[in-house]
Amino acid sequence: MGRPDEAQQELRKTLELDGTNAQAAYNLAVIVGKENPGEALALCRKAAELSPDNPKYRNAATYYQSRSVR
Repeated sequence: MGRPDEAQQELRKTLELDGTNAQAAYNLAVIVGKENPGEALALCRKAAELSPDNPKYRNAATYYQSRSVR
C-alpha cells in the first residue's frame, strides 16, 4: 500500500505479541530484505521453522542466505 515503514512497525509489533506468526515474519523479511538481508534471513528461517510445510518460507531463506554472504 506504499507505506513500508508503517507496515514494518506493525509487523514487528505483531511478532512481539505473537512470536509464532510465520506469515508476519515472512512479510517483515520481504520489507527489510533489501536493506538488511541478514535480518531477512533470520526472519525467513523463523517462518520456515514455524511453518515447515510452506515452501515459500524455505525458498525465501535460501534467497536471503545467498544475499547475506556477499
